[in-house]
Amino acid sequence: MVGAGVFHRSHGNFNTHDHGTPAISYGGNLTFLQLVFGYLIGRVLIVLLLLPGYFRGEFFTAYALIEKRFGQKMRAVAASTFLITRRLPKACAFRRSHWW
Repeated sequence: MVGAGVFHRSHGNFNTHDHGTPAISYGGNLTFLQLVFGYLIGRVLIVLLLLPGYFRGEFFTAYALIEKRFGQKMRAVAASTFLITRRLPKACAFRRSHWW
Protein backbone atom coordinates (compact mmCIF):
# COMPACT_ATOMS: atom_id res chain seq x y z
CA MET A 1 0.00 0.00 0.00
CA VAL A 2 2.80 2.40 0.87
CA GLY A 3 4.61 1.43 -2.31
CA ALA A 4 1.51 2.25 -4.33
CA GLY A 5 1.38 5.64 -2.64
CA VAL A 6 5.03 6.32 -3.47
CA PHE A 7 4.43 5.22 -7.04
CA HIS A 8 1.33 7.37 -7.36
CA ARG A 9 3.11 10.48 -6.07
CA SER A 10 5.92 9.91 -8.55
CA HIS A 11 3.60 9.30 -11.51
CA GLY A 12 0.35 11.13 -10.95
CA ASN A 13 -1.04 10.23 -14.38
CA PHE A 14 -0.63 6.48 -13.93
CA ASN A 15 -4.08 5.00 -13.47
CA THR A 16 -3.31 2.03 -11.21
CA HIS A 17 -5.12 3.79 -8.38
CA ASP A 18 -8.29 3.89 -10.50
CA HIS A 19 -8.33 0.09 -10.73
CA GLY A 20 -7.35 -0.49 -7.12
CA THR A 21 -3.76 -1.47 -6.53
CA PRO A 22 -4.61 -3.53 -3.41
CA ALA A 23 -7.24 -5.44 -5.39
CA ILE A 24 -4.82 -6.13 -8.22
CA SER A 25 -2.15 -7.38 -5.83
CA TYR A 26 -4.67 -9.48 -3.91
CA GLY A 27 -5.56 -11.15 -7.18
CA GLY A 28 -1.95 -12.29 -7.48
CA ASN A 29 -0.58 -9.72 -9.91
CA LEU A 30 2.43 -8.22 -8.14
CA THR A 31 4.19 -6.92 -11.25
CA PHE A 32 3.78 -3.30 -10.18
CA LEU A 33 6.03 -4.05 -7.20
CA GLN A 34 9.00 -4.29 -9.58
CA LEU A 35 8.62 -0.60 -10.26
CA VAL A 36 8.20 0.25 -6.58
CA PHE A 37 11.33 -1.68 -5.64
CA GLY A 38 13.16 -0.10 -8.56
CA TYR A 39 12.24 3.35 -7.28
CA LEU A 40 13.40 2.50 -3.78
CA ILE A 41 16.71 1.05 -4.98
CA GLY A 42 17.20 3.97 -7.37
CA ARG A 43 16.59 6.55 -4.66
CA VAL A 44 19.02 4.82 -2.31
CA LEU A 45 21.66 4.77 -5.05
CA ILE A 46 21.12 8.45 -5.78
CA VAL A 47 21.55 9.29 -2.09
CA LEU A 48 24.70 7.20 -1.82
CA LEU A 49 26.34 8.05 -5.15
CA LEU A 50 25.15 11.45 -6.38
CA LEU A 51 24.04 13.47 -3.37
CA PRO A 52 27.47 13.69 -1.69
CA GLY A 53 28.98 15.15 -4.87
CA TYR A 54 26.14 17.66 -5.11
CA PHE A 55 26.78 18.89 -1.56
CA ARG A 56 30.53 19.11 -2.26
CA GLY A 57 29.67 21.45 -5.13
CA GLU A 58 30.69 19.10 -7.93
CA PHE A 59 27.22 18.99 -9.50
CA PHE A 60 24.85 21.81 -10.32
CA THR A 61 21.12 21.95 -10.83
CA ALA A 62 19.70 22.89 -14.21
CA TYR A 63 18.50 26.17 -12.71
CA ALA A 64 21.98 27.02 -11.42
CA LEU A 65 23.41 26.46 -14.89
CA ILE A 66 20.68 28.59 -16.48
CA GLU A 67 21.39 31.36 -13.97
CA LYS A 68 25.13 31.18 -14.60
CA ARG A 69 24.69 31.35 -18.37
CA PHE A 70 21.67 33.66 -18.78
CA GLY A 71 21.15 35.45 -15.47
CA GLN A 72 18.70 35.50 -12.57
CA LYS A 73 15.69 36.62 -14.63
CA MET A 74 15.95 33.67 -17.02
CA ARG A 75 16.27 31.32 -14.06
CA ALA A 76 13.04 32.76 -12.65
CA VAL A 77 11.34 32.36 -16.05
CA ALA A 78 12.49 28.74 -16.32
CA ALA A 79 11.37 27.91 -12.78
CA SER A 80 8.00 29.60 -13.29
CA THR A 81 7.47 27.81 -16.58
CA PHE A 82 8.20 24.49 -14.92
CA LEU A 83 5.79 25.15 -12.07
CA ILE A 84 3.01 26.32 -14.37
CA THR A 85 3.38 23.43 -16.81
CA ARG A 86 3.39 20.93 -13.92
CA ARG A 87 0.34 22.36 -12.18
CA LEU A 88 -1.88 23.50 -15.05
CA PRO A 89 -2.71 20.00 -16.34
CA LYS A 90 -3.43 18.86 -12.78
CA ALA A 91 -5.73 21.82 -12.23
CA CYS A 92 -7.54 21.16 -15.52
CA ALA A 93 -7.93 17.46 -14.67
CA PHE A 94 -9.25 18.35 -11.21
CA ARG A 95 -11.68 20.84 -12.69
CA ARG A 96 -12.84 18.34 -15.33
CA SER A 97 -13.33 15.54 -12.78
CA HIS A 98 -15.47 17.80 -10.59
CA TRP A 99 -17.57 19.16 -13.45
CA TRP A 100 -21.24 18.25 -13.56
